[in-house]
Amino acid sequence: MTTINRQSAYGNSTIYNAEQINNNIFDNPLKFFCDKKISEDNSLKSPLRTLQFLINKDRLKLRFSGDNFKYNELVSSLHEKFEDKTNIDHFFLDDGYKSVINCIVKTVFYFDLEENTDRLQVIGTHLYAEITDAGLRIHYSEDVKTYELYIETKRKAEKIIQELSPFINCATQYGNFFQFSNVFIGEIKDVPFITEEIKFHVSNRIIPNLIKPLYGDSPECGLREIIQNACDATKELPNNNDSKVEVHLFRENETKKIRVRDYGIGMTKDVLMNKYFVIGESSKKNSDLNLVGQFGIGALAAFLLGDTVEVRTKNYKEEILYCFTYKLDTNQESSINISVEHNSDFSHGTEITINLNKELSVLTEKTLKDKLKMDTWYVLPNIPIQYYVNFELEEIQSFTGEQYEWRDLEIPIDSIEVAYLDHPEKNYASQVILNGLIVPEKYKLQCKFLKKMPFISIQSYKEAMKMNLERSKIEDGLNPVLRTLEKHFIKKGLDQLLIDRESIVSSTRIINRFNYQNEFLTDIPLFFCKTGFGIFSSNTIGDIKGIDTIVRVYGYNGYPLGLDNLSDNTIYLFYNSLGTSGNISDVIESFGTTYVPIKIIEQFFYNASSQYNGFRFNAMKKLYESLINIQPLSTKANDFWSEHKQNKEVLFRGILNERKDIVIGYDNKEIVEGIREICKSAIINVSSLDNSKGGIIYDDINVGLISI
Repeated sequence: MTTINRQSAYGNSTIYNAEQINNNIFDNPLKFFCDKKISEDNSLKSPLRTLQFLINKDRLKLRFSGDNFKYNELVSSLHEKFEDKTNIDHFFLDDGYKSVINCIVKTVFYFDLEENTDRLQVIGTHLYAEITDAGLRIHYSEDVKTYELYIETKRKAEKIIQELSPFINCATQYGNFFQFSNVFIGEIKDVPFITEEIKFHVSNRIIPNLIKPLYGDSPECGLREIIQNACDATKELPNNNDSKVEVHLFRENETKKIRVRDYGIGMTKDVLMNKYFVIGESSKKNSDLNLVGQFGIGALAAFLLGDTVEVRTKNYKEEILYCFTYKLDTNQESSINISVEHNSDFSHGTEITINLNKELSVLTEKTLKDKLKMDTWYVLPNIPIQYYVNFELEEIQSFTGEQYEWRDLEIPIDSIEVAYLDHPEKNYASQVILNGLIVPEKYKLQCKFLKKMPFISIQSYKEAMKMNLERSKIEDGLNPVLRTLEKHFIKKGLDQLLIDRESIVSSTRIINRFNYQNEFLTDIPLFFCKTGFGIFSSNTIGDIKGIDTIVRVYGYNGYPLGLDNLSDNTIYLFYNSLGTSGNISDVIESFGTTYVPIKIIEQFFYNASSQYNGFRFNAMKKLYESLINIQPLSTKANDFWSEHKQNKEVLFRGILNERKDIVIGYDNKEIVEGIREICKSAIINVSSLDNSKGGIIYDDINVGLISI
């Protein structure tokens, strides 16, 4: 009997068929395996026909070196691809046969060969493709009759060519296994539209749609942009020590208006024409000053407040006052008329007045002030902001004044000045004030034991710190500041710990508390040993010499316990709570020797009916081995509990009656003999220091050993 490709041959006729199959495999292996796969699954007929149409069979045979398993893998891979058409992930290309298969499969995915034709349809598009002497030419179908459909289809064609490029590059590297060497788009002809792209300027009635993706319908964001631009313009003015920004809310001819007036640098004709009215341009880009408004959207921001904006501006070096009004015009395009005046009554700077929209006009002055967040965002302006209601000055809440103590923080970074607010009621705000303006997103520190996270004021120059376009968070430059702040508070917290040492261990060596917190730190884990105590962290433990054992005590709340009760060359950790059965399972499964009170064993081992009210399966297995030196017969948790309930009376009742506690492992027994009498209801785990690293807190905290 001869076996050929899983087919058994008996007699001459069957052997002849086997030889014919071998000839087919040799002459055209791609067709052989495609036909074989189609016979198994007829739904693959179309993609496999497309595959054969696209492939240069002789070149593929050279690439595959006559190895039939590669053809079989190619056809099988195509099958898998069409089973999951969402899976068109990217991959790395090389010159191996795996990449050849990937290139072929992912290229075939785009095309479908029409029945009884040589016409390739580009799947999911109005595109077709044909193989020419110049390559694979993609052309438009006859139903592309509108400009919109043409543009949409053209973009799809360009995207397909971009996605096919790496496959074609791989195919042509060592002999092309496709019947084409490049892919291109043919021109569309005889269509009833102009194919050239025609650009046009944006109407000012589209402007709200440009700014709403950034700020939605938040009028306070519009006012924030205008005030920030006013502050920036003031900072640019030489000798601006006495300058300010005024915000006026008033009524004029039954129209409620808001006006922002600065006495800053003012705008020139060039700035108006090339910066102010060009969205995305800003005269403040690359400035050495700590300016925030560098995105060039100030002209748009006003439309979040109202649809009519009046501007008057005069540059500090000129006598010319430029005045103009621009508005949202829903009916027609309108040009902006800029008038030129010589007005000596208007000093340098810019004044922007906005007619408030209906939604804002109906609000009371108090509600409108809250809506515009006058008492929320402008808490630390580096340019004074004055707020007037009907021309009477009102106070704005801020963090300035004698009651607010700002402490400088030394930052080794050029162009940044940092201070934090040392105020008992404002310590936990976790927010940054960048150049006088609150950043909405709160900051986070890496050390989880830090309690103090106050307001931080940052003055940034030369774009050392950058915000995102929405001004909702700082994108770059904040991390070095936070790391410095973190180290600063850790040091202060540890300095206070040294002062408070007697609140932890008394002068008579009695342990008063097992963890520690102060103004800067919270719930710091402490360790105790014969000679003193310290912070339980990788840094601290690494600095202590002569310690080789660690003891963890879970659930001890009794007093008193003194350092003299502890064993030599051993450190102790105390946790007030036993926690859940899962927590206790963690202890049982850990390294070393564990002492478990008999009551806990009865509750979670003997009396438990399932893993939901008992120990985990791995912990139960360890208890089996420790108590009777056998492993459970069951290897799955569900089966184990049935077995456990049937056998526990025979296996464990006598053992539990005899013991006061259960010992898992038998090393270091002498270390805990003394402390077991004191910690009667606690779980005690003893392990070598090398096996305890998983429980060490990996934070940058190091106080060393504090001797008592």
